[in-house]
Amino acid sequence: LCKLLGMGIFMRFFTPGALWLLSFIAPLILMYILKQRFEEKEISSTFLWHRVLRDIEVNTPWQKLKKNILLLLQLLFIILLVLALADPFVKANAGSGADLIVVIDNTGSMSTMTEEGASRLELAKKLAEDEIKSLAPGAEITIISSGRHPRVEIAKSTDKVLAVSKLRGIAASGAAGNVEDAVSLAAALSKQYQSYRALFYTDRTLDIADLAGQVINLSGKVSNISLDYIAHSIKADGISVLVRVTNRSDESVTRELSLYADGQLKDITEVGLAAGETKTVYFNVEGTGHDSLWAELTEPDALSPDNIIFEVVRTQQAKKLLLVTERNIFIEKALAPIAGIELYKTNPGELPADDYDLYILDGSMPDKLPQGGSLLVINPPVGSRFLNTRGELQGGSIKALEHPLNKYMEKAQFEAASIKDIELPYWASPIMTLGASPAAFAGEHNGRRTAVIAFGLHESDFVLTAEFPIFMHNLIEYLVGTGVFERKLYSSGEPIDLALMPDARAAYIESPSGRRFELKLQYPMLPFEAAEEQGVYSLIQQVEDKWVRSIFVVNFPIEESGINQKTAGASEGTSGMEAVVSTRPAFGKSIKELLVLMVLMLLMIEWVVYIRGY
Repeated sequence: LCKLLGMGIFMRFFTPGALWLLSFIAPLILMYILKQRFEEKEISSTFLWHRVLRDIEVNTPWQKLKKNILLLLQLLFIILLVLALADPFVKANAGSGADLIVVIDNTGSMSTMTEEGASRLELAKKLAEDEIKSLAPGAEITIISSGRHPRVEIAKSTDKVLAVSKLRGIAASGAAGNVEDAVSLAAALSKQYQSYRALFYTDRTLDIADLAGQVINLSGKVSNISLDYIAHSIKADGISVLVRVTNRSDESVTRELSLYADGQLKDITEVGLAAGETKTVYFNVEGTGHDSLWAELTEPDALSPDNIIFEVVRTQQAKKLLLVTERNIFIEKALAPIAGIELYKTNPGELPADDYDLYILDGSMPDKLPQGGSLLVINPPVGSRFLNTRGELQGGSIKALEHPLNKYMEKAQFEAASIKDIELPYWASPIMTLGASPAAFAGEHNGRRTAVIAFGLHESDFVLTAEFPIFMHNLIEYLVGTGVFERKLYSSGEPIDLALMPDARAAYIESPSGRRFELKLQYPMLPFEAAEEQGVYSLIQQVEDKWVRSIFVVNFPIEESGINQKTAGASEGTSGMEAVVSTRPAFGKSIKELLVLMVLMLLMIEWVVYIRGY
């Protein structure tokens, strides 16, 4: 902001990049210095020759610049035109008495570090603090933090010291949130003011509609590598672990990825990632007597909380799966890391008499379905009795829909050569579609959970994507109930649903840092809402004279890892940060139109001066 005349008037340029056009002033002056102009004159005597000689000296290149009205008019023309292109916006100082509403985005992505050595949240609080300190005495201040849910930190206070204290106390929540909810809250609070302005500090695009205010966007390009997903399966001699890593930067990187079991380092591997690439990394851990696993990137980056991810080792009895196929190595590889399953294989037409928890029928259907267990049907043959398979459709781009089974892979797309034309059963909901046709669906039929994939995995590139093992993990756990819906995994800030033992006499939760939260035994149990810290939490219950411990983990919400979001029309700020005003404040006035009018008037004056020969 530029303070004008010491009168509390401030100016902001909405297109400051246009100011470089002022460099055209130098060539204009140079043209007048080098300009040679000769005129024929009729004189009555030689008395006036000294004036002609003086003109010749002035028009000699690199001589002293002669005063010229046209030059002054043209200089003024360039200055006013460039200022108009820069789009200046003049507003009164905050000391004019306008009340202030401040919204601070403190979701997980605002923990991103900038080149200044401060996080986006710290920069936002510093900018907001400067605004509060510049307010006139008596101005009312409202501060809203926008984490998982918007929260009013202070409302309509005239105490600047208290407001600054509340502002400084806003901490990074680590949670995912929607800043649009804070816009609605600010709009409701603004109705209590006659004159106000609202300032929104965030790192994402935001439409504040008709609110009188500004959006200060602190997003920018930084380096970030994230751990998006972790899963495991228990083998006879150990644990197989899958970790998904994404490079969210514009440059190729190589990072060390470490795996821990119950706090002990088990393995380190090096992962090379191209810009925007996602890779799935596999580990093998010896032994099965572990409670928790976590993976960690050893080198810090701009957003450290997503460099570590936790997993609970599940110890329930393994589920038996029967894969009926001629050969499908993709399914076997995808099933290998899934926890709590035992995989058996057989050829089509050779259905054993044993009972299984899940039957995977790849490319075939028996004359009679097994009595128990869930079903996963892949690429069913035309004319099967169980499904109304009417024929085959030409392939194309298959899209994953928003569905619980597509968790962590929403909006994924891949190609398939063809799909089976299957009528969607009344008991099923679509998971994937090819145009208007269901490419995959799932549901419960006659008490049996069933899923159908309407295309051959060998005839698509789905098996080559990073999303395929994630999808198979979600699908198998849904079909056999290995625990994906028995919550052991939460995101920072998410409420934890507690299911205590009926005979528990006391209970408490211990955080990863050792903080203890006593729980009030009541029915129904209230959710635990203080799980901001990432890591392994312990739920400890007293049953008779024993203390029973169970664990759950809290991870950084992966949707907050997209910290390189660009804002349409944004101009680069300093140190990889952008300062973008998306809505012009209603407490000032644009002077662009006035400057354009002055430019037009100067053109008319210059024409008159030129015609008159001044």
